[in-house]
Amino acid sequence: MSSAAESASLQKSASRLNNLLQVLARSSSALEQICGENADARRHLNALSTGLAGARLVVTDLLAQFEAPPAAPASESPPASTLSESQTATPAPASSSAIATETAPAATPDASSLIANPEGEKELVLIIDDEQTIVTYVTETLKSDGYRVIGCTSPFEAIKAYKQFKDSIALVILDYTLPIMNGREVFDELRSMNPCVAVMLSSGFAEQKDVNSMLALGLRGFLPKPYTQERLLSQVRSTIIGSRSGNSAAPVTVSPTTPLVPVPAGAPETV
Repeated sequence: MSSAAESASLQKSASRLNNLLQVLARSSSALEQICGENADARRHLNALSTGLAGARLVVTDLLAQFEAPPAAPASESPPASTLSESQTATPAPASSSAIATETAPAATPDASSLIANPEGEKELVLIIDDEQTIVTYVTETLKSDGYRVIGCTSPFEAIKAYKQFKDSIALVILDYTLPIMNGREVFDELRSMNPCVAVMLSSGFAEQKDVNSMLALGLRGFLPKPYTQERLLSQVRSTIIGSRSGNSAAPVTVSPTTPLVPVPAGAPETV
């Protein structure tokens, strides 16, 4: 197996492990309610929570290694005394494309490469969801209504994109269940860059206490999955308008049985 294939396999395994850790974390939260004041149960629960926190740090470190570009090996030239006559001859002129490849510095991606519909007349929206089908669905829906869109499936990629475009992004549509970092953790990272960031949580499953605490910290809205295109566009518009006027979102109740994928356009909405 090639090193690239090995890295991809390890990254996939790390993401699966993180998903399992999130399931265990939710179970731990449920057990906390059951334990009550039982001292022995509390002690074991605290040990479980500590172990889960340590395991998540390990997984985070692993994925951070995959996110970092590998260092380029330093080129080494043989001593001049060992070069043959043919090697010391004047080299043929390099093509302009080769020169550009070898000398041009790594460029930061420009807006046109990250933003879908960069000429759109409406606001810039950042979508964060680990399901590519959902990112595509939301991107195409918003593009059709004139929005400019950045779609990310990795929380690390999304945080980098927000850092680059935070002064232009009017709304972040954030999934709760993400690899390595959950929606609450991404929300906290975004708030560290901009305490007034406008975020709308969109998820089929989320911890009620996390959603309530996010609302208390300035979460602007909650869009439960599944949803239609009409529902998506309506809530995006109202959330952007509300964030500009300073209105906060109303309390919401999260259902753990709500499916995780949007329904096709035209299908009846879930009430």
